Amino acid sequence: MKLSIYIQSNGILKRNSNTIQFVNEDIKKTIPIAQIRDIHCFGKVTISSGVIGLLSERNIPVHFYNMFGTHVSSLYPKRALLSGKVLIAQAKAHLSSQKRNEIARIFVESTRRNMRSVLQTYKQRGKDTGSIEKAISQIPIPEGDLPHIMAAEAQIWKKYYQAFDIIAPALPFVKRTFHPPENEMNSLISLANTMIYNSVLSMISQTYLDPTISFLHEPAERRSSLSLDIAEAYKPIIGHKIIFNLVNTKQISITSFTRKGGIRLKENKFQVFLKAFQDSMNSLVKGKKKVRYHTQIKYDCHRLVKHILGGRVFSPYTE
Repeated sequence: MKLSIYIQSNGILKRNSNTIQFVNEDIKKTIPIAQIRDIHCFGKVTISSGVIGLLSERNIPVHFYNMFGTHVSSLYPKRALLSGKVLIAQAKAHLSSQKRNEIARIFVESTRRNMRSVLQTYKQRGKDTGSIEKAISQIPIPEGDLPHIMAAEAQIWKKYYQAFDIIAPALPFVKRTFHPPENEMNSLISLANTMIYNSVLSMISQTYLDPTISFLHEPAERRSSLSLDIAEAYKPIIGHKIIFNLVNTKQISITSFTRKGGIRLKENKFQVFLKAFQDSMNSLVKGKKKVRYHTQIKYDCHRLVKHILGGRVFSPYTE
């Protein structure tokens, strides 16, 4: 099984024959190249040209974050999987109002289903989320133009976020804020979202899809907007479940954060979050196919390819 590698210390990634080593003053750790899915660097990491070449050969992306866990940049290998047929079909689907609206609506509906799954889970645990779950289910997602679909999505998220103070009251939510997040809960949400986005992006790089051509989110320069589309449905069932569990089991509390230069997790609690995230991504999804979330995300990408090529209707994973 391939793994995501999380580097939290400052150091250097060096090539050692056909594998790589992470080296600093305290450690010298060999990382077998065959076991790496992607690399996430949270410390100041220098990468040698030899490592870049090896990672490119193996199609392994590297994602860099700042001290707040905010994504700064990514190092992508030269794309190994290229298909002019898929690229043209993806662009045509984006340019077709009917096709783009259809796919965007599917993304919103799958996200809502996973929100409802989370709310139902906590209702069974005694949390008063039933009315919010019912309200979300009653918000119509129009089949019309994209602005109306996005307006419905915004309504769904706004209603869903009302459950956060019910499910995890120990870390007040109040309202969704970012750039920068204004409280501790919003800081956790932004961190989880960033981790999911980049995990999705790593999976897109293993398919024929172009990450810059999206359907729900608007494409823009220097943005892999398709990863935002695909990540939507996974935010509740991965990111929010992790947050609720860590807060409700008191592994993360209001004292787990520092406000120096912005709100972020202290280093030891950041490690707690990263372990929980890694464990969740490596866990098995619900359903007949016993696959891990990384693989399921890749399956969603393949399903989208089949859809835009005129095959079966796109159906992202829902719990």
